[in-house]
Amino acid sequence: MNNLKGFLSVIVIMSAFWVGFPIGSSNVVASTANTNDVIEVQQTRTVTVTRAYQVNQPIPRTIEYNSGGWRGTLTIAHQQSAIDIIFVTYSGTVSCPGTCVMP
Repeated sequence: MNNLKGFLSVIVIMSAFWVGFPIGSSNVVASTANTNDVIEVQQTRTVTVTRAYQVNQPIPRTIEYNSGGWRGTLTIAHQQSAIDIIFVTYSGTVSCPGTCVMP
C-alpha cells in the first residue's frame, strides 16, 4: 500500500509538469553602429519542459516550444521511468522575435 501511495504521489507531482514550467534566464542583444541605424534586439532564454509518456507511446527526440511569444526547439535532456510511465525532460534555447511575456 505504501508503494502505491508513493507511486501515486509521483504521478500527481509530475502531472503538474505535463504542461511544462519554463525556467531560465533572458538575454538581450543589441547592435548599433550610428545613431541613424536601426537597433536590432533579440531576446533568448533557456527553457525546460517535462512531459509524461506511456511506455508504448513513441517519444519524440525534439519538441517545438511556443509560449508567450517565445519559440524554439527543445531536445531531450533527461528520461526517467516509473512503472508504466516515462517522464521526459526537454531543454533548449528559445528566442523572442518581438514582444514576449517575461518569466
